[in-house]
Amino acid sequence: CWFTLASFSKESTISWLAIFPLSAVMFCDKKVSQAIKSVLPFAVVSIVYVGIRLAIVGTKTDYFGIPVLANILTGAKGFSEVWGTKLELLWYYLKLLILPWPLSWDYSFNEIPVMSLSHPLPWISMVFHAGLLALALLRFRKQPILSFAILFYLVMMAPTNNFFIYNTTTLGERLMFVPSLGVCLALVFIAGKLTGADWKLSVDILQNKSLKVLLPVILVFIVMTISRSADWKNNLSLFKSGVEVCPNSSRTNYSLASEYFKQAQKTGNDELKKEYLQKAGQLFQRSVEILPENYQAYYNYALYCGAIGDTANAIKNYSTVLSLKPEYIEALNNLGVLYTSQHNFKLAYPCYRKAYDINPQAPAATSNLGNMFFNQGIQFAMEGKSDSAIISYRQSLQYVPGNVMSLNNIASTFASMNKFDSCLVYLKKGYAVEPANLMILENIGAVSFLNKEYDHGIEYAGKALSINPQLTKSINTMINCYTAKGDASTASKYRAMLLSK
Repeated sequence: CWFTLASFSKESTISWLAIFPLSAVMFCDKKVSQAIKSVLPFAVVSIVYVGIRLAIVGTKTDYFGIPVLANILTGAKGFSEVWGTKLELLWYYLKLLILPWPLSWDYSFNEIPVMSLSHPLPWISMVFHAGLLALALLRFRKQPILSFAILFYLVMMAPTNNFFIYNTTTLGERLMFVPSLGVCLALVFIAGKLTGADWKLSVDILQNKSLKVLLPVILVFIVMTISRSADWKNNLSLFKSGVEVCPNSSRTNYSLASEYFKQAQKTGNDELKKEYLQKAGQLFQRSVEILPENYQAYYNYALYCGAIGDTANAIKNYSTVLSLKPEYIEALNNLGVLYTSQHNFKLAYPCYRKAYDINPQAPAATSNLGNMFFNQGIQFAMEGKSDSAIISYRQSLQYVPGNVMSLNNIASTFASMNKFDSCLVYLKKGYAVEPANLMILENIGAVSFLNKEYDHGIEYAGKALSINPQLTKSINTMINCYTAKGDASTASKYRAMLLSK
């Protein structure tokens, strides 16, 4: 039951299929055949799990973005680089287990670089690990505890160390939590051998010589643990420690840059804000220098540039993002917004349109296209290009149907052309969408007067005044309409209202 739950929780549980029979043979004097037979039920569970996982997930590895940023091995080319880097990673894991200091939350590109077999480190790693395996096999009977500790370490790290199966991370301390038990067991065994201690439990265990030897080591690691815990106080402290330990990681640099940027937006201290923004800019630049393909770093860098008013560099960085990841919807929308703010609608439209084509259901995709055409309509109207303005407003309505502002602006454009009938058609469409919209009600009233539909003007101006009796425009409409109808008495009442304001 517990093995089943563990298997569906973490795929590395499958490694225990080797540990169970190994323990039975080494410590319980079981025959190999008996040990294998005893593990068959667990093997069935693992087979079922693997089958379900393959059916749902498949065999393709999702690196969540840039493969080389997730796992450096995806950037290794040829036999020499692939196996040189694999052996290099084994060495890093062993080094961290023996001397886990300093530590980082991330070891991605390019903190641990691709390494070919022409470098001595992979050979040192191979000799060392081959020696460990040989020692475990040769001392299998005479020193089973030491052999088991070594084999436990090698077996339990196999699913996650990238040697046999490519993982979705280059290297992670968390992946060594269970394998580290083998190292702990080996250290205790060696300490016992060096001191000749008897490890049988007793009331005087604190008098054990080996424990006294290990006590200083334990105290040192307690201090290291407490010190490391301080780095996890918050994102800022964690990311700062990441850059200090792994300065060549593109991810640690842009993560700290993003955090500085976030803190700059929160703080009310101008000097601190300036300091945070300066550091953010430097770190963003460093991140993309390390990995020019890191589109996420470029995206965050673009957000930063936009926030500090550096529109030119914001556009440049968004363009770089899209050259690396053309389907990045957020970058498309943001770049479109920047172009729209510059009234460069010819460049804004392709950005918005592509985002819309990728996901027509996204609210931002439709609203951005609608807003762009709306702003383009305003620009045309200001330039006196009434026909072009109306076309743009109508295009805006294709993406945001029922946009009262677009309907009102079409009406206003027709009014400027003295086409009051067409103007009223669009104002009434706006009224159908928002019957209580004062802008629409007042405009229907005013245009109805201009179109000599006085009763109509009185009706809608009256509706506006019933919501807000202080509306000057609607009071004037009432005065004009009643005057035009020859009702001077009622017109005078509204003049008195106007004078009393």
